[in-house]
Amino acid sequence: MEANPLEIAAPGAKSGGLPTLLGAFLLGFALVAVATLPAARRLISYDDLAHLHLYAKANQGRSAAEILRLPHWQDRDIAPQWRPLPKLLWSRTPIERGGDAVRPWFLTVLLAGACSAGFAGVLRRRSMAPGALLLCALPLLHGVASDVVLPFVGQSDLIAAVGVLIAWGALARGGAAGMALGAVAFAVAVLAKESAFPAIAAVPFAIYFGAGGQRLRRRRALAAFAVLAVVLALRFAGESAVFGSIGAAPQGASRGFVEGERRVGAAELAGRYAAALAIPRATLVDYTFLKQPGVGAGMYPLVGALALAGAAASTAFALRRTTASKACARALRLRRDIVLGVGWAVLFLLPYGHPLIAASSVWSGRFAFISLFGVAWVAAALMDFQRPSARGARAVLGCLATVLLAGMFLRAGEYRAPKLLWSAEARREPRSAVAWKNLAGALQRDGDLPGALDAAKRSAELWPANPGMWRGLATIAAAAGNRGEQERAAAKLAELGVAP
Repeated sequence: MEANPLEIAAPGAKSGGLPTLLGAFLLGFALVAVATLPAARRLISYDDLAHLHLYAKANQGRSAAEILRLPHWQDRDIAPQWRPLPKLLWSRTPIERGGDAVRPWFLTVLLAGACSAGFAGVLRRRSMAPGALLLCALPLLHGVASDVVLPFVGQSDLIAAVGVLIAWGALARGGAAGMALGAVAFAVAVLAKESAFPAIAAVPFAIYFGAGGQRLRRRRALAAFAVLAVVLALRFAGESAVFGSIGAAPQGASRGFVEGERRVGAAELAGRYAAALAIPRATLVDYTFLKQPGVGAGMYPLVGALALAGAAASTAFALRRTTASKACARALRLRRDIVLGVGWAVLFLLPYGHPLIAASSVWSGRFAFISLFGVAWVAAALMDFQRPSARGARAVLGCLATVLLAGMFLRAGEYRAPKLLWSAEARREPRSAVAWKNLAGALQRDGDLPGALDAAKRSAELWPANPGMWRGLATIAAAAGNRGEQERAAAKLAELGVAP
């Protein structure tokens, strides 16, 4: 009988341990390094410029204690976000605007390898090594992950993911050492990014539907929830001590939709995320795209309703304990794995349907990143259940990895310069006013004033109720000496009741 290529070790035998984790790390490191190589040397811009250059330079004279008390955005009148670990990391390793970006690129690749190893640490408890651990690295090559492994600020999401995955594996093992390691790992995660918060529900959920007897799973899930709840409470207490409140917006600042912005429904959001997870494609860098007035919901509300109904139906079916499933341990385990993977993905996406969160950032590949590991879990379970031949498993996963790597490689080339990035964004979604506005700024810095003026006019036409578009047009028109467009922009700003 041919050995199952999806098993790290035979049932009952010891799993791969350190060699397995090291292999997963090296594989994730190598694949992400190749996929992102075109962006290893780049001209940093936008969020990377703010956090790794401007803020880092401003914080050089500050102590570690002072840096840990700083908000994520140091120059914006918005609700403060507390992400002290990335803030400290970036403040201690600043880079020049036109300098060498290889160091932060290498750090991103290291964190990607750690993500792959963290997921392998969870999978090996099920005696699974999908395609010689290849499946552990595939989430890092998915189109959604391009918003994490390409911008350097995505390091905060990678740290959060590593912490969550290590916490899952450690808490599933149980024992005092496992609980301690899980608490430390989760603390690292929640001090890096808010995207780790849903782990308070997702990790106990995954432990309960994981391996072991029901009593043991229930006991460890409850213990894990208690540990994670204490860590998260301490994290919120720290944020309250630093800022005097938790996520409070400054007086006069709006956390909701402003006039002229399109309201985005939960069904549409669910449809867009479901489509992005199922069909690997690069997500837009512009998170406000869905709120822009020229954007339509299309078929996404229907897709979202079908996805939610399908998730509920598959979960209900998987939870049914029929006589046949009890007689077949493998089938019963597959059902639990489906519940685990679907629940993991849904729980990490669920908070982003909340009105307050959706009003500030509607669409982001980073929001869905940790959910990818739930999708990978289901894929691993299905392949293990079907038990394909070693050659077939390697061929399927190898082809998928090649396609994903090629897509990420092409996307990485866009990050070499702001003009390349925003030109690609405008081509990918010509209705994005923010993409045209940022392209206008990039072209202006490159000295292409006619092109910058055309792009600025396009952004103002796409989002006429947004003062920022008209301010950008006024600035570029003045630089280009186009008095007519400058006066038109000033008149529109006056009409909107905003100072030029």
